[in-house]
Amino acid sequence: VQTLTIVSGGTGYATAPTVTIASPGTTGGKQATATCTIDGGGVVNTVTITYAGSGYETNPIVTLTGGGFTTSANITASIQQSNYIYYGQ
Repeated sequence: VQTLTIVSGGTGYATAPTVTIASPGTTGGKQATATCTIDGGGVVNTVTITYAGSGYETNPIVTLTGGGFTTSANITASIQQSNYIYYGQ
């Protein structure tokens, strides 16, 4: 997993929810992990990859649980590097 993107920060979180990234589903693959934080208004405002995992062949589904939300946040994962610098000719 290369990037996690907050599509929607949700509302009403009392505590930061638990982030679960789906298993790669391949033999020998390792599941990625991440954490997130909320701002003073109860909105998810950061998400951090703590372990990128391995063996993913498609973008995994990210699930948030807990935190006591009013509206759930939405985070997407990508296995593609999206921000790189190309030094070519």
